[in-house]
Amino acid sequence: MKGVWMNLKALKPHLKQLNNNNFRGVTENIACIRTELIDTQARMAAQYTESLAENEKNLLQQLEKWSLIEEGIYQQKSRATWIKLGDANTKYFTAVMKERRYKKQIVTLKALNGDVLVDPKAIQLEIINFNNTLGSAAPRITTVNKITMRNVPVLNHAQQFAFCTDVTDMEIFEGLCSIGNEKAPGVDGFNALFF
Repeated sequence: MKGVWMNLKALKPHLKQLNNNNFRGVTENIACIRTELIDTQARMAAQYTESLAENEKNLLQQLEKWSLIEEGIYQQKSRATWIKLGDANTKYFTAVMKERRYKKQIVTLKALNGDVLVDPKAIQLEIINFNNTLGSAAPRITTVNKITMRNVPVLNHAQQFAFCTDVTDMEIFEGLCSIGNEKAPGVDGFNALFF
């Protein structure tokens, strides 16, 4: 498994280079094709020729191709399921991504003493102080109430034994197959669709 991971890690820069070479400026490509298509259709309205019709057909095919590529890029970025329904309103997707980015920010934080912090420096200091307390000794440790524990449902011997069995290859395969293709990439940078 380590060999596969190392191969994928080595493949990643090449895939990034391929992506940059072939898919950089997708939005600009679409805008250029649309402009050219409008110009071709205007010339066809003025004077129809077979070469203009063929050019229009090629431009429509290119527009569809690049629109699907752009949609795939937005799908990967937004991880939204509704894009599968064929909605190609890219302004809406961009707004959704901006909103997601904003939601990832910590704007307010309730401190351990109960104060509500809004200043970014105060929030940062509170997070650092909280992280410093992690792993420190607690002044008092509460114990488990034995009477309460005796009254809760308990696993029988067969159920306990089932937890101790080895994980089978079939269970691993089923787990991998149950991952959605559009989920976020793992530590190797590849999503489940890649595999």
